[in-house]
Amino acid sequence: MTINAIHGANNCEEVLCLLTDYVDLARSRGRGHLFPDRQPVLPLNDVQSVRAHLEYLLLALDAASRNLDDFTRDILHEAVHVFGAALDQIRRLERVQNAQLAA
Repeated sequence: MTINAIHGANNCEEVLCLLTDYVDLARSRGRGHLFPDRQPVLPLNDVQSVRAHLEYLLLALDAASRNLDDFTRDILHEAVHVFGAALDQIRRLERVQNAQLAA
């Protein structure tokens, strides 16, 4: 559902707000160890912070896979998809905006 909302976002700020809500919800559900207080810093405010946290999640996913921790791996897999979709949508929106400015 979060990914669908991200794909439907009309601007970068909306995508960042949805990601911030996703991280807040994950933390409130006891998944805070996947989103330590320092990573990501909320609210997410630019594409670099999204990219940095996606890299963090990929490293954590690799570690969970190596440790055969299926529960954590599944949660991280979802988070990687959410952050990846957000990064793709932000890039798409930036391309659209640049094309509109060039026209």
